[in-house]
Amino acid sequence: MSQRLHGWCGLAAVIAIACSVSSVPKAQTPPVPRLVLAFEARVEVGPPVEFGQVAHGRRRVVPILGGTFEGPNIRGKVLPGGADWQIIRDDGFSELDTRYALQTDKGQLIYVQNKGMRHAAPDVMKKLLEANRWIRRSSTSPRCPSSRPPPRICSG
Repeated sequence: MSQRLHGWCGLAAVIAIACSVSSVPKAQTPPVPRLVLAFEARVEVGPPVEFGQVAHGRRRVVPILGGTFEGPNIRGKVLPGGADWQIIRDDGFSELDTRYALQTDKGQLIYVQNKGMRHAAPDVMKKLLEANRWIRRSSTSPRCPSSRPPPRICSG
């Protein structure tokens, strides 16, 4: 990081910091986290509701109509009533805030929120925005646009 410092006090501070930094041990690279599949959801959505232009782009809401989910130790249905709140930006990024509920085969309710950014090439983004049905692919799939919103999962 480069900063411009003016005056002798600033120069003295830089020299003092440079001398003290040389005695600080170098940071080690943390290990890569190991990811484990929790579940894969297949979600049916309704037509987007367009709100129009807002400060950062175009606001739209995609209603979640239902679906199913399944993982190594869990399965059930995606309940209707959730939605994907989006701001589609001109730079190819989309701000996402998706909230929905799952119900396991055992009747347990689970709240899920995915909040983050998505980026795709213009031709891929156009197809995503025009689709009437959307099946969300795994965020690690090479077929999927770059999207890795971390989920918040909560159950009673």
